[in-house]
Amino acid sequence: MYAIVRNGRGQTKVSVGDVIEIEELDKWGDVIDIGTRTTRIRTRDERFAIVPNSRIGASQVINYSFPDPKYRVYSDIWVAYGSDFHQVRRVAQDAVRGIDGVLRDQPVDVLFHEYGVTARVMRVRWWIDDMHEEKHITD
Repeated sequence: MYAIVRNGRGQTKVSVGDVIEIEELDKWGDVIDIGTRTTRIRTRDERFAIVPNSRIGASQVINYSFPDPKYRVYSDIWVAYGSDFHQVRRVAQDAVRGIDGVLRDQPVDVLFHEYGVTARVMRVRWWIDDMHEEKHITD
């Protein structure tokens, strides 16, 4: 079973097994069941949220599984002023590519994010194929 919900930019399909976020309710997790009146979602901490479909239909819904389940992860690193940015980029890219679960066919980006008081903040972004592994990979 699946449901079509409005997401502010049109409509999105939500199916059992999808990972969704309902922004207005501050809930996200795996869709376990879609009934005629409610949808059951298992959150990351293994709790079940029973959400009225009318609330889902009235909320901004992000479907992390549709149309593609790949998920981009990022982490910020602080780099001392005066450091060689090209060397920092190479080291960060090599380190991330060496982590199990990082998609090899997707780019690893190292971008300037902002100036900090004592260092530049660089954002490292990469792709994984299962968002449930994010905490294990970024730990």
